[in-house]
Amino acid sequence: MGKSFEPSGNTSRFSMKEKKRKANRIYNILLSIVITLIIIVSASIFLGGNESEQASDQNKKQEKTPAVQQNNEEQKEEKNDDSLVESKQDDTADTEEENDQEDVTDEVDDSQLQEIYDSNDSNVVKVYVNEGWEPVGTDQTGEHITDFTKGSVDWNEMEKAVAYGAGLDDSPYTLWWLENGGSPYRAIGTVSTKDNSKTYRVYIEWVDGGGWKPVKVEELKVNDKR
Repeated sequence: MGKSFEPSGNTSRFSMKEKKRKANRIYNILLSIVITLIIIVSASIFLGGNESEQASDQNKKQEKTPAVQQNNEEQKEEKNDDSLVESKQDDTADTEEENDQEDVTDEVDDSQLQEIYDSNDSNVVKVYVNEGWEPVGTDQTGEHITDFTKGSVDWNEMEKAVAYGAGLDDSPYTLWWLENGGSPYRAIGTVSTKDNSKTYRVYIEWVDGGGWKPVKVEELKVNDKR
């Protein structure tokens, strides 16, 4: 009978060591792969997070920018509205002032009139003269002929002189009467404020080259030409 071959103890130990080396090699390879994957995943997460944060910050900036612009536009609109309100208030104030001025025009400013004496006429309150009165000017040429035709050039210039003497040339007034003053170069006009609160009898004279000029004004108690 033949003899069977039995591996020696050295051969068995060599095989076991070889298996361990292979197992360790595989384990190391797998570990390296796992570590590499972990690094790749971590890097991806980290980089992706930064990009997301940057995108989020950019979106926030973009979201805030229109809001800021809108706020600025709203502030501008509010300023414009305030300007319009102020402008309207100014216009209203100007209108009120104009209305007040229209009301004041019915009150004659006598500061330029100089009282000289009381009159014997019971209807005359005071008599005034003013050395500062000047002829009102004229568009007429040649020899002057007084014309009491209403609406004529001479009539209009006489009316202007009467209103000027009474201090009503810049105020609403009513001319009640215009008549001869006793000579071709004199006239008398009766004029009152718009509300007829004051009435004046104005004496005027013709000045060659200058036109009609007030020479005396009488403030009347009652409008005797109304």
